Amino acid sequence: MNLQDLHLLVDDLAYPECPRWHEGKLWFSDMLGRRVYAVEVNSDSTEGVCSTEVEWQADVAGLGWDNDGQLMVVSAPENTVLKLQDGKLQPFADLSALSQGECNDMIVKNGVAYVGHFNGKLSPQEVQPSGLIKIDTEGNVSIALEGVMFPNGMVFSADGKRLIFAESFGRCLSQVDVAEDGSLSNKRPFADLGTAVPDGICIDAEGAVWVTDPLGKRVIRVLEGGEVTDSIDMQTMGAFACELGGSDGKTLFICAADGFGKIALNGPDTGKIYACNVNVPAQGC
Repeated sequence: MNLQDLHLLVDDLAYPECPRWHEGKLWFSDMLGRRVYAVEVNSDSTEGVCSTEVEWQADVAGLGWDNDGQLMVVSAPENTVLKLQDGKLQPFADLSALSQGECNDMIVKNGVAYVGHFNGKLSPQEVQPSGLIKIDTEGNVSIALEGVMFPNGMVFSADGKRLIFAESFGRCLSQVDVAEDGSLSNKRPFADLGTAVPDGICIDAEGAVWVTDPLGKRVIRVLEGGEVTDSIDMQTMGAFACELGGSDGKTLFICAADGFGKIALNGPDTGKIYACNVNVPAQGC
C-alpha cells in the first residue's frame, strides 16, 4: 500500500500527533498549532468534520482521559499535564522535577497516566537515556521506568498487564510488566526494528503493533519478535503517529507532515491525517 491508496481526512495542520479513538471520534493534538481537535468521521472513514476542542499557550502532545472522562493533555515544553475542568485546561501534574527534557506522549488507563520525556536534542548522538513518569489519580508523580532511549508511543496489551512502547533512538519496541499498583518492571524487547526510528504506535486485536517510521517515510505492522507483516509507503510524507478506530475498528489513521517537529515552523502548514482500511481491527473490537 502507498500514499495514493489512502484517504485524506484532515488537511492544513501544523504538526498532528498523538491520535486517540475515543467515544466514536478521532482526537489528536496539533502540537505546533497548540490545539486539540476531534474529528467526526463518516461510516467508511473517508470524510470527517474537524472541530477545535481546546487551545493552549504552548505545544501540546499526549492525550488521555481520567476516570471521570475529563480530557488530559501534555503541555510538552512546560513539562506539565493539564486537565480539562469547567471548560478550561488547568494544570494537574507538574513533571518538571522528574523530566530531563520535554515531555511527549502519554497513555492513561484506570486514571493512571504514563508520560515519556527525552533527555537532549532530537539527535541519536545527543540524546541520553530517560524514561517514563507515572501520574496517579491524585496528580502525584513518580519515576516509573528509567533507561529508555527516547520513549515515544505507548500501548497496553489486551489484559492490561504489559505496556509496550517505542524507543525511538533504540530503534525498537520494548515492553514492561504492569503491576496492580501501576508500577513497571521487567523491561525486555518486543521487537527489534532494524533501521526504523519508531514514533507513534497503536495495537490491534491480534496483538500486532502498527509503527510509524518518520525517517523511513512508512508505517509498518510488526509482530512480537520483529516480523513485519504489512507496510505502507508514505513516499514524500513523514508519518509520526497512528491510531486504529472507525465504526468497525478497521480504519488506520495516520498523522503525517512534510517537516519534522519544529522544522515545520519554517514553512507552510503541511500536516495531514490520512485514513485507510486494514484487515485486523483495533484491540477490543
